[in-house]
Amino acid sequence: MGDMPNPVARVGAPTAHDWDLIISRMRADRCVPFLGAAASLGTANRVGLPAGAELSEALAATCRYPGPDKRDLLRVAQYYQMVYDAVELREAIVKMFSARNAEPGSVHQAIASLPISAVLTTNFDNLMERAFTQMDKTPVTGVYDLRANAGDELPSPSIGRPLVYKLHGTINRPDTILTTEDDIIEFLAALLLRNPDLPLAVKELFSERSLLFIGYGLKDWNIRVMLRALRSARIRGRSELASFAIQRRPSIAGVAEEWEEAVLYWDRNESLRCFDMDATEFAAELQERFG
Repeated sequence: MGDMPNPVARVGAPTAHDWDLIISRMRADRCVPFLGAAASLGTANRVGLPAGAELSEALAATCRYPGPDKRDLLRVAQYYQMVYDAVELREAIVKMFSARNAEPGSVHQAIASLPISAVLTTNFDNLMERAFTQMDKTPVTGVYDLRANAGDELPSPSIGRPLVYKLHGTINRPDTILTTEDDIIEFLAALLLRNPDLPLAVKELFSERSLLFIGYGLKDWNIRVMLRALRSARIRGRSELASFAIQRRPSIAGVAEEWEEAVLYWDRNESLRCFDMDATEFAAELQERFG
């Protein structure tokens, strides 16, 4: 028997209608960028931050992690904390981030140039705030503090004073950084129990605006739980408000097919439309189409 033909890709770049909807929501300030680690990666012309797998391998080498999955950041960080402690883990992460001297990239710059009043992120870095400052805006940083008794009160975000809300902590406050398996489980439990609760301004972003995920994988289960917990206006489990995710289709056969099935599943069940596109290419086209 000959080789089986490769299946035809069913997921592609945004269509003209997809772009119309994204641009329309952004012009109305009803689309919130949600940045993951890949949004802060470096390029050939710019120093960025380490990918999760790279950070994980560095931590694994330092703590002599014995397992085979040295690229699993949550698991490696958990082991690092067990053999040392939480303070040593967070200090190691801050040191690695600080050593890079990273600069805001094309994704940060594109977002900062648009009339956007809020950005959500699970990143620890301050690249988004720096990009807003470079555009003569005055960003307000909010941080979810798992150990606080109550969530911070935040001002209503605006175009001139955009909110950058960090769900997994910030390097400016290392005690807020969430990076182990236990951290993420505790974080999700806290969200579900509303203890501490998210600020009202942040909860409204989840319920009243489209989300634009950049730099996440659809297998990132803590993001999926967060969506289920915080999205409202559902009809039979499906949100009425479309959201979007930018992610390059995997190149490995089998993995790519699984990815496409996951994409189609999330479109059907969560109104989350995923597009096969590189984040930097998307950022460039977004600026061009916005005009």
